[in-house]
Amino acid sequence: MNNITPLISHAFERITKKPTCSDKGYTTSTCTMCGLNYVSDYTEPTGHNWDEGHAVTSSTCTAEGVIEYHCQNENCKEKMIKSENATGHTPGTAATCTEPQTCEKCGTVLELPKRHSYSETVIAPTCTAMGYSVFECTECVDSYTGDFTDKTEHHYHTRVTEPTCTAMGFTDYECTACGDTFTADYTDKIPHDYKSEITNPTCTEFGFTTYTCSVCGESYTADYTDKLQHNYNKQVIPPTCTEHGYTVYTCPDCGNEYIGDLTECEQHKYTETVIAPTCTGMGYTIFTCETCGDAYKSEYTEAAGHKPSDWIIDVPATIEHSGSKHTECTVCGNVLQTVELAQLIDKDNSDEDGNAKVGRYAIVLTDKDGKPIFNSEITIDKDDNISIKLPDGRLLDYADRTTITVINTENQTAAKDLNIFIADINGNNATGITDANGQFIAPASSSSTGDDNGTIGKDENNGKFTYVVKVTDKANVTIPNCETYIGESNNVVVKLPDGLILTQDSPTIIHIADQNGVPQKDVTVIVIADKDYIEKGVTDMYGKLTVPPVNSGYTDKDGKVSIQGYYVFVNDESKNIESALVTLNEDNSFTVLLPAESLIDYTNRITVTVLDKDGGAVKDMNVTVKDVSENEKSGITDENGKMTVPPLSEDYTDSEGKAKVNGMNILVSDEATPIENAFISIDENGKINVTLPEANKIEIANRISVTVTDSEDKPIKSLTVLVSETAAEGAETEAKTAEDVTDDNGKIVVPPTNTDRTDTNGYAQVIEGENSYNIVVEDTKAKIENAYIRF
Repeated sequence: MNNITPLISHAFERITKKPTCSDKGYTTSTCTMCGLNYVSDYTEPTGHNWDEGHAVTSSTCTAEGVIEYHCQNENCKEKMIKSENATGHTPGTAATCTEPQTCEKCGTVLELPKRHSYSETVIAPTCTAMGYSVFECTECVDSYTGDFTDKTEHHYHTRVTEPTCTAMGFTDYECTACGDTFTADYTDKIPHDYKSEITNPTCTEFGFTTYTCSVCGESYTADYTDKLQHNYNKQVIPPTCTEHGYTVYTCPDCGNEYIGDLTECEQHKYTETVIAPTCTGMGYTIFTCETCGDAYKSEYTEAAGHKPSDWIIDVPATIEHSGSKHTECTVCGNVLQTVELAQLIDKDNSDEDGNAKVGRYAIVLTDKDGKPIFNSEITIDKDDNISIKLPDGRLLDYADRTTITVINTENQTAAKDLNIFIADINGNNATGITDANGQFIAPASSSSTGDDNGTIGKDENNGKFTYVVKVTDKANVTIPNCETYIGESNNVVVKLPDGLILTQDSPTIIHIADQNGVPQKDVTVIVIADKDYIEKGVTDMYGKLTVPPVNSGYTDKDGKVSIQGYYVFVNDESKNIESALVTLNEDNSFTVLLPAESLIDYTNRITVTVLDKDGGAVKDMNVTVKDVSENEKSGITDENGKMTVPPLSEDYTDSEGKAKVNGMNILVSDEATPIENAFISIDENGKINVTLPEANKIEIANRISVTVTDSEDKPIKSLTVLVSETAAEGAETEAKTAEDVTDDNGKIVVPPTNTDRTDTNGYAQVIEGENSYNIVVEDTKAKIENAYIRF
């Protein structure tokens, strides 16, 4: 037992935990050698340390609030919720009659209004005002009016006024209490005691009866009767050549006067002095009246234009010197062109083999088949320009072209770039330049017109065409050195010399013919000039094209003129009209000014016909025709291109009362004679309108009849006819009209025969169908005149 070792003491390590708000503190002892441990030294929890708290929900007058508190101790997140008592209401101003008492904090009504306590004051009704009560509150100033009662009855005193013939009877009422008045109980006027006085009609005043009351003097007029007819005296003023004729109608009873029965001025008795056109000036005729001396110019004719002569050789060109030639007008002798002829160096004629030699060149001429051309005259000038004149019988013809071959005799090489001028017996010319083979074939597709014309040709539709192109001014003077050729579209192109400006007053005329001089129609030509001028057109039937297109011209002896692709013909019913001035206006309408002897007249109407360049009728073209008497009428061309003035839809009756409209015959007359100068027209609905001359009236005493028949003189039934008077200038009454439908005889009568007015004997007659009725109208004292009768 001596080996027993005594126990050693524990070596404790102590860890102390502090107390928290809700848990105790303590110390834990642990032996570092054996791990034995135990707990000791407990301390009490510290308890929560609450803050002052904050309101979650504030308390109100009637509801509790909520306050939240948080622990301030370290590492404690505990919180506490407590309620807060309601604050209770705070009473405001005490309640009144109209306002409640409320809480000053929340506005809750604590006491309702006490309501008014009214005292009543009664106001009794009268006959002018209603009764009522006034209510006033004893607690405040409020008041109102109510409990209305009806007015009391008026206590009226009455005063009766009896009726007269001018005023109604009535009763006046006045209230004895308030003085209110009113009038009522009206009774009708009593009848007037009229006395009548008759005023007879005159030619200026209607007849009438004046009725006057013997009691009050009231008067009125009635029972009107028609005016009497004026008893006109006639003073006929015959027409002169400057003034219309007319008749002055004067009534000796009243002095009324008017002018009627106008007649046309007499024709001037003109003597004619014809001024012939010159080459550059227009011709015209001077018309001078033998009676009044009136004079005017008319029948203008275009300037004739120069008539160029053939070239006249002034000085022949020879081998020794140059020459000159000119053309002149065969009418006026003016020199039109002068051209220098280049000095010649050699001259020859082609032999039977077509060979010739001029200067240092050998020349061969052959036709289209290679056959030689004999006896052509060939010259060469000092500038090596070669001129060829073909023999008689051979023309510049694109169907049989002439080949010119030029060889240098020194070295037998082709002579290229030589100018060739070739002409034939018809004066046709062509120009060209030899090619690399020394050849030029004439005519070619291009040429200069030189000092006269240029001949060109083309192939088209398996045909060959030759065009001889000449360019002149409006005086027919040649414009030289124009270039002409066949363009890309196979049209003829003419390029004018530089510096030539084209205007309406200074146009250029392109003339195109074939090699035989026959004008070529419908050839399309393009003209090119300075300032980028290009104009395209088609030649007319005369082979001419004017550029720029002129917009006016005079008709020729055939009454025809060509303007900008239109042909216009002017004629009357017997002949073509020459020297009418026709103008194409900017709006594509025509104006035709007739020469002096042609007038717009219903007895000899004017017809204008418009055709296109191919002769087709131009429909719906507006045409205006004027004459020297300043008459003017317009119309539209029909499907035949024709327009007639005056139109066929209107006419004037002749001395037999006859007229014609749209093929219908019209006869107008009164009961005694035919009516002359009645104007007849027909509207688009087929109604016939008849306007009577001033002297003719629609009246029962002298009825108007109108009869309508067709072209075979057969009556036209059921056609509406309107007859109208013409009111005289200054007339007081309106012009009357009457309308009816033609009967089986194509006739109307106005006024109709089934109406009449009684004459001075009270007599009238009416006709209905085949029956005639005689009527007499009278009262117990006399016959009644002017009573209107109708069956």
